[in-house]
Amino acid sequence: MSQITEDSLGTINGLQGKVSFFMEQGIPQQGADGKFTEWTGQPAPPVEDKGDILQFADVTLNQMNQALEGVPSHASEMIAATATGVALGRIDNAQLVARFSSSSGLDPVASQARITILQTAYQAQADQALESRSGIGAGDRAEFYQWAKTHHNAQLQEAIGKQMRGSDVSGYKALADKWLAATPPSMNALKAAGIPIRGTDCFVRGQWMSPGAAARAGFI
Repeated sequence: MSQITEDSLGTINGLQGKVSFFMEQGIPQQGADGKFTEWTGQPAPPVEDKGDILQFADVTLNQMNQALEGVPSHASEMIAATATGVALGRIDNAQLVARFSSSSGLDPVASQARITILQTAYQAQADQALESRSGIGAGDRAEFYQWAKTHHNAQLQEAIGKQMRGSDVSGYKALADKWLAATPPSMNALKAAGIPIRGTDCFVRGQWMSPGAAARAGFI
């Protein structure tokens, strides 16, 4: 069994995230022997803003924990920061592989394999958040991510950080709201929503109009 550290991923009281995230909430506590135990003191004051937690499936959590096995807890933040830089387009993936390899003692090929598991899990979680919270499907995601990187890089960084710390995907919803307000939905998105399409127009409220006009009118 792998040792549980502050950077291990797990589920407590129905929420998923790193152990360090739950420690900030007062549960669990780390004893003198280094083991984590359930908190038995008085309940912490209620927190009004709990974000928007989108849980990983248990099988995905297990895969992610296995991918992080052998990585010292003190190195995980550095790796997470580097991974964020890669997601934002600021850092080359080779740098992430090098740091992961140095921290874990694994060769670059094995390091890349583990990184791919983590990247795939977090990307799927972000994609699911965009579609379930804002209706941004596969046809529009590439455009959305590029827009976010180009125009709201700092806010995207914050969204990724909240996701990686505690599976809080609220940052993506905030970005999606901005994008949807400024960008008419694509034809792919309209088709997916069951809206009839003819050329470059869509049929809403009994008439044909451009997606931009429909969006400005609040019809879509």
